[in-house]
Parts: sequence; C-alpha cells; structure tokens
Amino acid sequence: MVFPRRAKKPKNGDASAADLQTADQLKGALMPYAPAAQKAEFVTLSAAQKGVKAYYASRLERMNLRQLGPRIKKAELAEAEAKDKAKLGA
Repeated sequence: MVFPRRAKKPKNGDASAADLQTADQLKGALMPYAPAAQKAEFVTLSAAQKGVKAYYASRLERMNLRQLGPRIKKAELAEAEAKDKAKLGA
C-alpha cells in the first residue's frame, strides 16, 4: 500500500481513501534487527610488516600498470630498430 504524501491530493498509484481506512497500524518489532557484529581481532605486527610502506607500494604498482603499455611499445620499437641495424650491418 502506497500512502499519499498529501491526503487531499492523491496521485495515481496511491492508495484510495477506502484502503487507507482499512489499514492497520502495527506496533512493536515487526522485523527485529540483529546486527552481525564480529569482534575485532588485534594482532601484533612483526618487524617485516612494520617495514612495508603500503601506500608507497600501492602507488608504485598503479604507476607500473599505467606505464605498462608505453613500456611495451618502447621495447618493440627498440627491437625493430635493432633488426634494422642488423640488416644494414649485414
């Protein structure tokens, strides 16, 4: 049942006045909410874990992925030039 925002001017699809009269108001917990809470587990960090710079590593990997295409193209051009030099030298 869709209740109209303004009872004096209902829109299409809103419940009629007769439907609104027969509607029951339910009280109490209709759908009890039970959050699935998990306790936080605290772990002591090892020296190796403390030495990792996570932000730096993630930015470096992002830059490497972004530069992968141009680096492949540069390597292909260098290979093509080496083949051309080999043909001219032979």
